[in-house]
Parts: sequence; C-alpha cells; structure tokens
Amino acid sequence: HKGEKLWSAPLGRPVRAPMIARGSLLIVLLEGGELIAFDVAQQKIAWRSSIGESGEVLMTADDHAAYLATAGSKVLRIMLADGSKTWDRKLEGQLSEPMVDRGRLYVGSDNNLGALWSLDADTGRTRWDWNRRGSVFGGAIIGTARAGRGRQQRGRARHGPGHGIDERQDVTLGAIHPPRIRAHPET
Repeated sequence: HKGEKLWSAPLGRPVRAPMIARGSLLIVLLEGGELIAFDVAQQKIAWRSSIGESGEVLMTADDHAAYLATAGSKVLRIMLADGSKTWDRKLEGQLSEPMVDRGRLYVGSDNNLGALWSLDADTGRTRWDWNRRGSVFGGAIIGTARAGRGRQQRGRARHGPGHGIDERQDVTLGAIHPPRIRAHPET
C-alpha cells in the first residue's frame, strides 16, 4: 500500500494520548477519561472503560493489561481481554511514564525530591521503593548497562564517581541498583 486510507472508525471524541497496539487491539484514551480497545482485525470497539481522570495520563501495556499513570497520582491496571480494572493505587507526586517488564511495573515521581516504585503488575502491591534527592522521570531502562571502564553487567550498574554514572545526574532506574531500596515483604 502506498499510504492510502484502508479504513477509519468514528470514535466520537478526540484521542488524548499516544495509542498502544497489542495483538489485534489498539488501546486508545479519549477525552473525558474513556479508555477503549479497538479491534483492528474486526474494525470495531471491543470494550470501553472509564478511568475517572481528566488530566494527563501516561500509558504502557504488556500482553495482558494496560497500565496507566494519571495526573491525580494514581496507577491502574486495565485488562486487555475485557477492559476490567483489576487494581488501582494512589502514589505520591507527579508520576512518570510507567514501564512494565517481567511482571513488574516501574513508576517514578517527583515526590519527596524523587521516588521510584516497583509494583507487582498482577496485584499492584509494592515490591520495593526508592527515594532520591532529585526527580525520577522518564521511562525506565531494563537490560544490559555499561558500568564504567567498558565492562557490561547484566541487570545492574554501579553508580557514583569512577563508575560511569555520576550521582549528581538525574537518572532513571532500570539497570541501576540503588543503595536505598526499601523492600516490601510479600503478604
């Protein structure tokens, strides 16, 4: 195809956030706080779900659910199969874009001079959190990090003088193993 329109679908309201594609679903947030899943294969809306927020919303998704961080400092999980909300959490501060990886949801904020949460993606329970003296914003990075002197380490990188990452920089956690993590026991 050479850029011609294949089909279109009226949604009734403007789209207010970047869309996410998962399988045959296109996850779309509309003005008025309505999240819809548009089934591209069948060219129809599969489900609708109200998120109850009208401010900025940042989204990510895995193969099972969409995860939203709202301007009201809430994080929620919406199931892709039917649009049901399985959990929501009130965190603190202005939240960063969430990132999901291997059953964990990572969210940063500007609270208390910077914070980062690792939540269980299925339950929303806090796995660990971290406070830093600076805002934690942007998508998290998960994978291999280069840690000073050309070495690569899988899963963590050292920080501070002589280790390739300056503590004074605002860095987003992902491959960084921070020194002040508070673990939350399983309940």
